[in-house]
Amino acid sequence: MNITIIKTLLFSCLLLYCTTLFAEEKPLVTIYTYHLKPPLVINAAKKQGMYYDFVRHINTINEKYFFEIVPVPRKRIERMIENDTLNGILLGVNPLWFNDPKEDKFLWTHKVFTDRDKIVSLKEQSIEYNDQTSLIGKIFGGVRGFYYYGINELVAKNKIIRVNTTRAC
Repeated sequence: MNITIIKTLLFSCLLLYCTTLFAEEKPLVTIYTYHLKPPLVINAAKKQGMYYDFVRHINTINEKYFFEIVPVPRKRIERMIENDTLNGILLGVNPLWFNDPKEDKFLWTHKVFTDRDKIVSLKEQSIEYNDQTSLIGKIFGGVRGFYYYGINELVAKNKIIRVNTTRAC
C-alpha cells in the first residue's frame, strides 16, 4: 500500500475521531411503555410498531433530545411512580388510569392519538356490539393481566365468561 494512502486514511480516521469527541451529544430521554401489544409494539427486539415509529419520527424532528423506548410491565411502572423513580415519559396512557382525572398530580401532554379496543366475532355467530352489555352471556377472550373497561366489571358480576391468553400476540 502506498504511504500517501496510509497517511490519508490515518488523517481521515483522526479527523473523524476528533469530530466525534467534540460533537455535542443529545441528552437521552427515556420513554416508558407497558402496552406491549400490536400495533403499538409488534417486536420490541426489532423496534417495530407504532410506538417505535413515533419515537423515530420525533427523533428526526427535534434537535435537543434523543428519545428511546423502554418497555416495562405495568406493575413496575406503578412501583416506579410510588417510589418516585420514574425518570422519563410514560407513553400511551390516560389520566384516568393513574387516578389523575384533573391532571394535577402529573405533567400531561395533549393527546397524541386516540385508540380503542375492538370486539371481533365469528361471522356465523356475529355480535351486534353497542356497549359492554352486548356481551352478557358470551365468552370473552382477553389477554391475562389486561384491563378491559366495562368488560372486567361484567366478568366480576359473572355476567360474561372471560378466557385469558398468556400473550398479546
